[in-house]
Amino acid sequence: MCRLCSTLVLAASLLAHLLFSHSTAVNAQQTESPFAEPRRLLEQGKFSEAIAALEKLREQKPELAGLSRELGTAYYRQGDYMKAITNFNQAVKENANDGESTQLMGLALYLAGRPGEAIPYLEKVQSWYPSANVDAAYILGVSYIQTKNYPQARMAFAKMFGVPADSAASFLFTARMLLRLDFGPVAEEYGQKAVALDPKLPLAHFLLGELYLYQSRIPEAIAQLQQELAINPGHAASYYKLADAYSRVQKYDDAEKLLQRSIWLDATATGPYILMGKVLEKKGEPALAVLSLQRAIAMDPNNSISHHLLRPRGRCGEGIEAGGATADARGSQTVSGSFTVVGLGELLWDMFPRGKQLGGAPANFAYMAALLGNRGIVASRVGNDRLGQEAIWQLKSSGLDTSHIQTDSEHVTSTVLVRLDSKGQAEYKFRDDVAWDHLAWTPDWQDLAIMTDAVCFGSLAQRSEESRSTTRKFLQSVRADAARIFDVNLRQAFYSAEILRVALLHANIMKVNDEELPRIVEMFGERFNGENEAACWLAKEFGVKLVCVTRGHRGSLLVCGEKTDEHAGFKVKVADTVGAGDAFTAALVHHWLRKTPLAAMNQAANRLGAWVASQEGAMPAADESVLSAIR
Repeated sequence: MCRLCSTLVLAASLLAHLLFSHSTAVNAQQTESPFAEPRRLLEQGKFSEAIAALEKLREQKPELAGLSRELGTAYYRQGDYMKAITNFNQAVKENANDGESTQLMGLALYLAGRPGEAIPYLEKVQSWYPSANVDAAYILGVSYIQTKNYPQARMAFAKMFGVPADSAASFLFTARMLLRLDFGPVAEEYGQKAVALDPKLPLAHFLLGELYLYQSRIPEAIAQLQQELAINPGHAASYYKLADAYSRVQKYDDAEKLLQRSIWLDATATGPYILMGKVLEKKGEPALAVLSLQRAIAMDPNNSISHHLLRPRGRCGEGIEAGGATADARGSQTVSGSFTVVGLGELLWDMFPRGKQLGGAPANFAYMAALLGNRGIVASRVGNDRLGQEAIWQLKSSGLDTSHIQTDSEHVTSTVLVRLDSKGQAEYKFRDDVAWDHLAWTPDWQDLAIMTDAVCFGSLAQRSEESRSTTRKFLQSVRADAARIFDVNLRQAFYSAEILRVALLHANIMKVNDEELPRIVEMFGERFNGENEAACWLAKEFGVKLVCVTRGHRGSLLVCGEKTDEHAGFKVKVADTVGAGDAFTAALVHHWLRKTPLAAMNQAANRLGAWVASQEGAMPAADESVLSAIR
């Protein structure tokens, strides 16, 4: 669902581009236009230069007609929606009949996370462009949904698709949009209304089946998909989704037959071939499973799920030389190649006195893993709000895969009040019942778990039962040879001995700081007799292959089987310590996957942690002189 944000931004940007191009063509006839050069720069994608030229023009001719609209358009195309809003607001005041500024004002407000304020502008613009502005009509409907005005959303989508507002089709279209926006309960209500108005409406039962499958309501999904096929027997996707449902209740023979029908009807989709590979493997037919997955790869060589399913699997070798994965388990993966590394859990904004910074241990970890050359993925959940959109775009611009970040329409994006003491040490105050307290176990995350080479998780994101259950399902679904790193974070009262015990049983690597280690050992009823003995006891008690004890500026201790290594750390001028431990973990995992010797692994982890501590924030810009020495 979270990919919707990028779709909306693309649609809105494309609309702005078309409007601006039209305006450029008209004004091209005016050879003396003062906006000719800034417009040329915009068309070349030189947004900052265009804005600088327009701002200079404002200094020279502050009363120049149309200048506010030009600046609004430039800021809009740069993605600075707040400044775009300021300029479009002025443009509309100067000319109430300026349809272009009015429309872009509405789009900018929406993209700035203010859909309620966007609605009047988007409503108004429809009277000027009743049929051409499809993108604006779509965003108007989405804005109605986000402000929970569902009847108005239905009317907007009915108008967009040219159907009566009270028809079964209008309810179906609205249900589909609601589902895309992760408004599941309302999508179900509207889908059921569509079926009630027209029981034979094509794709209405399919939508409900898809929704129930997403919610793991398998019997209901099967019933709806069977009804869809009774109405629409040539619909390949219904066979595919029904096969998916049957595979989840271990009815593999039925699933195989349905997948074959789906492929007969549409041989261009890779999904049925991938699911067929999974089903055939479960049936004990590996040779046929390989052929099916190879067909999927031939159709889409960039589909990572197919590649990961084809990788041979095996148990981890013992000791550090195994590096968390056997050579066979890696398949074609080279020691220096890129691994899929997932940060699972909280995604939040750290609210410092100096301003906000994106953070959360899993996100920090994934970011640093990506800087080291891995495929860093954040698996978390944000609210359907401005802070959530900002978080996704910042991570995406930093090179992270954000396609697995869920969007929550009922709970807000998390913020945390951070205070730094005189030594740069951070204290945190967390808000309750935020989006990441509702991590959902979905087919998308199930597929991600299968692809994962390493996943880092903590105790904070397990403070709610829902997210705790999802975290455990994810860990149970990864391959046996994947690295599963439990990064302990004893925040406030968001943990218990039972949460820690189960987390350690799911992990094969544990990272804990020297202040938390005695508390954990004593929580399990043991006497703390020093870091080495405590780390060895944890490794033996819970079957953990590697225990890492971080000591702040004093370095760290690694315990792996009978081997230990201590590093004194690197001396740096500390800016703040936020994210330093997550960077340590990222470097540790980077080298664990590459079978690096224990001492070199410890040194690299300390070096990266120290560098981050010397920077402001948990996600500093890449410094190749530092990173090349760590990789």
